[in-house]
Parts: sequence; structure tokens; C-alpha cells
Amino acid sequence: MRYLPAVAALLWTSCAIAQPSPWPAAVRGAVAKATQVCREAGGRPGRSPELVKTVDLTGDGIADYLVDWSQYDCVGAASAMANGQDGSAIEVLVGLRGNAAVSAYGNSVYGAKVETAGGRNRLWIDLAAMDCGQNARGVPFANWQFCSRELVWSPATRKFALAPMAQKRRI
Repeated sequence: MRYLPAVAALLWTSCAIAQPSPWPAAVRGAVAKATQVCREAGGRPGRSPELVKTVDLTGDGIADYLVDWSQYDCVGAASAMANGQDGSAIEVLVGLRGNAAVSAYGNSVYGAKVETAGGRNRLWIDLAAMDCGQNARGVPFANWQFCSRELVWSPATRKFALAPMAQKRRI
């Protein structure tokens, strides 16, 4: 009788794994990479409901995906996902018709936030030092400048790029 909870948990996990993910293959691949990094660091994947955010960032009416490693619960090896002074990895994948997606931006950042204004979703990422206009060579981390910059979609290149430095927000 004492093994019943463990058997029930195993069956629930098996059922959850057997169900197809609603995410495109490229998004599942980004999540699998985070899981691999967690396991290689000696951790075990935990519940990470905020790891993938689904939001239309390009304005085309198709869901895009923000994979934010700082939101990954790597039990026993959390530092593998959020690297302190180096920030944490994010990847932005642009959704395509037919439940597909392609990577359109990746970087190590200190935070990511989606804001909605005027019916448009905007992704702001927190950066430091050079990405905020500061030459931090030889400057202690405690004295680095931090800022938020919007990621701007370019239909021509099909990529996201940082908004001009003049539009940064100090944090």
C-alpha cells in the first residue's frame, strides 16, 4: 500500500509524457536543450510553468515563443540555468503557419518582460555594460550599468534586434 503514491506518480508522468506537446518542434528542442544542460550539471528537471511564454511579438496573429532559462526549475543545480553575473539564456522563436517556429534571437540576459501597449506586445530585455553603452573593461560587476532595451522585429531579416541605444531604459 505504501508504494501506491509512487506508482500513481509514475503513471501520471507516463501519461503526461505520452500526450503531444502543443509547441512546435523547434520550441520543444529549445526546452530539451535546457533539460540537457540541467541534467549534465547534475540537476533534475522540476516544474517550470513559466519557462515558455507564448505571445504574438511580430504582430502577424501567430503565436511566438519566449524560452527563458531563468524560469527553468533545475532541482539541485539551479546555477546551471541562471548564471549570476553572466545572466541567463533566452531564445525567441517566431511562430509560423502549420505549428512551426524558427529561432529569431538568442542571448544571455538579466531579465525579460513582455509589455502590451496600444494593442501591440513588446519584449524588453535587461542587459548590462556594453549593451547599455558602458565600456566595462576593468570595471567591477557591482559598478556595471544595467538597462532594458526593446527587441524589435524586422520582417526583412526575419530576426529580432535591439532597439537603438537612445531608446534604452535605465534600471
